Amino acid sequence: MDTIGVEVVGFLEFAAEHPGLRFLVTEIGCGIAGFTRAQRAPLFLGATANVVLPERFH
Repeated sequence: MDTIGVEVVGFLEFAAEHPGLRFLVTEIGCGIAGFTRAQRAPLFLGATANVVLPERFH
């Protein structure tokens, strides 16, 4: 979980620096990896408006 958290922080920083781009996020790790949406969704708190999260993350 720590590794993905670091990567998500980097992604969110990149997204914030590039407001002209739009990013569609998938439910990473919520399939065969075995994580729940409740475990993954909080990683994206504070995402900028150009980061579109899965409806089930809300």
